[in-house]
Amino acid sequence: MQAGSTAKILFWLAAILAPAEQGLKDHARWLLARASREGKLKVRRGNSHLPQALDLS
Repeated sequence: MQAGSTAKILFWLAAILAPAEQGLKDHARWLLARASREGKLKVRRGNSHLPQALDLS
C-alpha cells in the first residue's frame, strides 16, 4: 500500500470515529435522562398516565 492511500484510509477512519464517539456520548446522556425521569415517576400517583407515555418513547 502506498503512503497516500494509507493517509486516505486514516482520514476516513478519523472522519467516522468522531461522530461515532459523539453518538455514544449522546446515548449515555439519553439513558441518564430516562433513568432520571423513571425515578421521578416512582413518586407519582398510581393512576398517572405518564409512565405509559414514556414507554412509547
